[in-house]
Amino acid sequence: MKWGLEHGFLYAYPQELAQYQGRQRFAVLLADYFYVTQKFAKAGEVADRLVKGDCGELGEGARQYPRFLSATSTYWMRGAEAAAAEYLKMVQEVPSLKGKDVSFTIDRAAYSAGNTGLTSSTEVGRKKAMDLLQELAFSGRENEFVFKARIAYGVALIESGKREEGKNILESFPDSAGEYRAIAQEYVRGYAETKDSSRTSSGK
Repeated sequence: MKWGLEHGFLYAYPQELAQYQGRQRFAVLLADYFYVTQKFAKAGEVADRLVKGDCGELGEGARQYPRFLSATSTYWMRGAEAAAAEYLKMVQEVPSLKGKDVSFTIDRAAYSAGNTGLTSSTEVGRKKAMDLLQELAFSGRENEFVFKARIAYGVALIESGKREEGKNILESFPDSAGEYRAIAQEYVRGYAETKDSSRTSSGK
């Protein structure tokens, strides 16, 4: 709550919250309040009611955020795979993540689907997550979730044994990525130090 007061929003980003007025805006803020206070069932219930139109009919774009919040509440109640399935439903409604009209919330859902999917119990699920992160990471857009996807994709490649490919991706951030470029560079330095340490301990 303190963070929300300092930054001016709780869980819906300002560009998401700007879509709502009146009762709908109050409902989004209420759902966010329940979410940040870890009342996940209540957050999901309010979000689902918004999607159903209980606070007035929502356009397709405005339905995306409460659907995302419902899926994220599901993560805490039913686990990563259940949440990933809900995120994927949203992502699959757009023809391509490389399209010009992909919304901020869809980017958010795509990152969440890919990141949670990396822990899938099946190889197919993990492969789908990697493909999704790759598509989002190189969508051509620049926002928090595109940059996070690039970091997650690069790190996952390194940890799967594709060190050079992953390192090259982590080093490919534009200056405009700001703090995410710095985070990626920290990962590169960390893996380099780990590699050097391994060589030293093996006497090579």
